[in-house]
Amino acid sequence: MIVNPPEQLARVWIRTEHEHPWLAPLLRNAGFDVSLEPDLNKAAVFSPDIVIVDDALIAGGAAEAFAGPPAVLGLVENDSEAESMLRAGASDYFTPATHRDAVINRAKALLHDRILEANSELKTHILARMSDALIVTDYDFRVRYWNDGAECLYARTSREMLGKPLAEAVTFQWHPPMNEAAVKNVLEMEGAIHGETQHLRHDGAMLTVESYLYLLRDRNGIPYGILGVIRDLTERKRVETAEREQRLLAEALRDTAAALTRTLDPRSVMNLILENVGRVVPHKTANIMTIEGGVARVAFSRGYSPEETAQLNVASFPLDYGAFQSMIMTGESVLIADTAEDSRWQQFDSLSWVRCYVATPIRAYDHVIGFLNIDSSEPYVFTDTDAERLRAFADQAAIAIENAQLYDAIYRDASEMRTLHRATAFLFTSNLFMSENAKEVAEQIAQTVVSEFGKVDCGVILLDETRTKLVRLARAGEYKMNALGELMVDGPGLVAAAVRADTTIYAPNVDEHPSYMATDRRTRSELVVPLRTVKGIIGVLDLQSSELNAFDVHDQRIIQAFAERAAPAIENMMLYSEIQQRVNERTSELNRVKERAEAILNHSSDAILLLRGDGRIQQTNTAFNQMFGFHSDEAFGKSFETLAGPYYAELLHHALNEVINEQHPVRVEITASFRENAAIDADVVMSPVITAGQVTSVVCSLRDISQRKRLEFELRDALAKERELNELKSRFVSRASHEFRTPLAMIATSSDLLKNYGHRMSDEQRAEKLNRVQAEIKNMTLLLDDLLTISKAEEVGRVEFQPELIDLEGLCRELIDEMRTGIGMTHVFEFLPSGRCGRVCVDRKLIRRAVVNLLSNAVKYSEAGTKIQLSLACDPVQTVIVVQDSGIGIPDDDQKGIFEAFHRGNNVEHIVGTGLGLAIVKQSVELHSGEVSFSSQVGVGSAFTLTIPNLVIEEEMA
Repeated sequence: MIVNPPEQLARVWIRTEHEHPWLAPLLRNAGFDVSLEPDLNKAAVFSPDIVIVDDALIAGGAAEAFAGPPAVLGLVENDSEAESMLRAGASDYFTPATHRDAVINRAKALLHDRILEANSELKTHILARMSDALIVTDYDFRVRYWNDGAECLYARTSREMLGKPLAEAVTFQWHPPMNEAAVKNVLEMEGAIHGETQHLRHDGAMLTVESYLYLLRDRNGIPYGILGVIRDLTERKRVETAEREQRLLAEALRDTAAALTRTLDPRSVMNLILENVGRVVPHKTANIMTIEGGVARVAFSRGYSPEETAQLNVASFPLDYGAFQSMIMTGESVLIADTAEDSRWQQFDSLSWVRCYVATPIRAYDHVIGFLNIDSSEPYVFTDTDAERLRAFADQAAIAIENAQLYDAIYRDASEMRTLHRATAFLFTSNLFMSENAKEVAEQIAQTVVSEFGKVDCGVILLDETRTKLVRLARAGEYKMNALGELMVDGPGLVAAAVRADTTIYAPNVDEHPSYMATDRRTRSELVVPLRTVKGIIGVLDLQSSELNAFDVHDQRIIQAFAERAAPAIENMMLYSEIQQRVNERTSELNRVKERAEAILNHSSDAILLLRGDGRIQQTNTAFNQMFGFHSDEAFGKSFETLAGPYYAELLHHALNEVINEQHPVRVEITASFRENAAIDADVVMSPVITAGQVTSVVCSLRDISQRKRLEFELRDALAKERELNELKSRFVSRASHEFRTPLAMIATSSDLLKNYGHRMSDEQRAEKLNRVQAEIKNMTLLLDDLLTISKAEEVGRVEFQPELIDLEGLCRELIDEMRTGIGMTHVFEFLPSGRCGRVCVDRKLIRRAVVNLLSNAVKYSEAGTKIQLSLACDPVQTVIVVQDSGIGIPDDDQKGIFEAFHRGNNVEHIVGTGLGLAIVKQSVELHSGEVSFSSQVGVGSAFTLTIPNLVIEEEMA
């Protein structure tokens, strides 16, 4: 197909029966590519654009031999030949007498017509194949042209639409709405309409398109039709919408994740989650429920009216409700497109308007802990995509709930610490050394308890010097009772009972406690907390309230911690009072102050230091010198940071700076070092000594808490051992499963052989198979007995002990015979009885199990052909059973734990076993109040000895 080619590229083929040598040079000079090939077949390869032939050739079909076909220019001698040439299909003709310029012009004219025809075909082809819909209608919107793009877009063929109204295929959804007349008016004024709009296809599909409408006018300017070019934007819009929604989801999740890292406050995070859900999944209302006490409760909500919110806050929703139950069981989201048609929806009065509902479970540690719900008043609003998007927010809600629990714990612990700090702050200030006597400190303690813990009445009661009487030293609270008075330690009442038992006693209802002695009719609950020092109990804090169960676990924990700190202060003040009394009699006020401080330091059970602001030691007490190995005043001037390693030295340095800068006590825990490189765990409390608003020195108290740390370590060690036991049990399960599979496979094989081929076997062969099956069943029975024995041993009292008179020697012979015909048929057994073992009082089942396990182990761990010896010795005092083999022996590293359940030596390698046999042996012997011992050498063998005391022989039983 030619599309405006240059003339010099136009090809001409000439073949005539007459000689016209002037023709070819003429055309070449005019820029044509001329071929004079006489052979028609070869000339066809040339693919000419113009063929010059005479009448004979055109009659013979020369033009049809070419692809194209080309334009035909006939060479004729006269007019009659020209007429027949034109009838035969020639486009034009010339005669030898024609002027040469006319020949060239006719050839060019043919070429020009050929180009126009080719371009017209190309344009028609392009328009038909356009991906955009190209539609031409008349001025009444009847279709005159309908290309392939229109067929694809509107699902109607050109044959169906030509001459038909455009509305049969599509309705234009104009914004604002326009009818056909309005469209014509706009086109006549503007000439064209362009923009994005929606088209409603005949099959109901809604398309988003970009359309161009052009008004077609004739030469006189009169409109005769409309050209429409429409491009389908539906898929692009869908992708853009999906990208926008995905971007909104990512931004919402990012904002929520950022909030989760900024704060532990659940309310702000949950409200942000609900707000971001609204950005991604439009809805009317949303809420977050948590599962508490077997029901679901609304914890956070958004979009509800105040009345609905109030109702939801007090409502509880059962977990067997269809939607909730489905989410709990499957862990998947629930979508109820129309609540009026779905049985899973349970109607609630406050939510009667809900028509569409979607929810997803909130999971933590593989458990459903709540639900994220959104509602709409219109049915079929939400989709599966919305449900999937909710899952991401549910995961963030789970993190927020966990953070909320952490937040509550931190807040609760911080509240306890603040309360405890305020309550104990005065104990470590200079006021401690300025008080006149212990009674003043006791009054401060009682008043602090009342003010900080909000209880009705608190008394401080101390033991006297004889430790037989209790003196009520101070009392504070609403009761306004006289603090003076004595109680006897051996007398009635909760106070005396707590002192005698040296433990906290709590009566949530005093009327129900047997030790309560009425002192005030207003008291309904009472808490007595001991005051302890390293020297023992020195008194109690007695708290009473007019409310039932007034002291919860939180209160008890704080008050006990307060008592731990108050007791040394009271003890120190009691010592101080004694010293103050003596000093007042002998020296000046200055010396009294100095000696009082020294007495407190030297007589305190805690190590106490007086520090300068730079951390240098000014003074130490005896407890400190004894604890760290210093002589009197030897530590003076040294830095107290040297008491700890580099890490704790830095911690002490920061704590000292905080005490000086903030002027409040600070408590830290360190590991302190001695001169001999020994170390203790110490609880360090530093408190400022303030004079004229400035910190002049710091009082530092150290308490040895090594025992507490050791107990914590022992607890962790016990946990590690428990984990080790669980690991051993896991390995045992794997081994036991192998132990079961092997005999089961043997039983299955033997039974199949008997079933399918038993008629071919001899009696001896069938008996052998049956014996094999019975032997394997017996082995499995023994293994199950071992498992049951170990299982019962873990529960105290489960293993039954039923001694009876048995022939122990006969039992041993029976077991030897079983071994010889069973698993020990390749070994040599020797039985050595001695003494009077005819009838002995033992538990036959336990002794049999113990001996069988020892013999089985001897067989398993000894080479075939070796000797296994069973010795039995009986006398009036005890019976001794010894099993000796020549096996692989027990390594030294394994001998310590050889009797532990599931323990096996590291040299057993591929030898099967469960690790239960020796544990059962030990248990069986211990139930007889006996002992089991062994000796073993690797590569030589092992000997296990069972010693059972107090056995009764037959004559003694008579």
